[in-house]
Amino acid sequence: MSLATIAEVRNHVETDLVDIALQQLIDDAELEIDVRIGEVDEQIDEIENEEPFPSLIFPSRKVSSVTSIIEEIGDDITTLEDDDFRLRQGGAAIERLSTGTNPRSTWGEIITVEYEPIDDTARRKRVIIDLVKLAVNYNALDSERIGDYSATSKKYEDERAALINRLASGGFA
Repeated sequence: MSLATIAEVRNHVETDLVDIALQQLIDDAELEIDVRIGEVDEQIDEIENEEPFPSLIFPSRKVSSVTSIIEEIGDDITTLEDDDFRLRQGGAAIERLSTGTNPRSTWGEIITVEYEPIDDTARRKRVIIDLVKLAVNYNALDSERIGDYSATSKKYEDERAALINRLASGGFA
């Protein structure tokens, strides 16, 4: 099921496309977001540290809650307990604690974090709508001149990437 419905997209995008064609554009936009950012639900990141090992790691998305963290140091593999780490910076970072069941002041070599990302559904819908609008209005011309009117278009793939990057960086208000 798509995050954005055909009706929601039609409220923002003027088009003569039939519903099936519009749904294909919605599905394509949502798939591109999922591939580049991650799916809406649970996320798994594998983070490889280089020396010196930091006390903070930064998952690819902001964390709402941690399901599990597995830390590897050489051949030792440890599943951390809730008291071995804490979320910092509004879920943008996870701090390794020197107290707790498995105390260490820095992270190990490889950390696998399974977590629930912060809900970004509204922002995803906005990007889906913007991507569909871009696809509907795309005319493949870099520039166009009709009488006194002239226009230059942005590159389609660059504009798509910019929209998705804004979602990844939290650039939407």
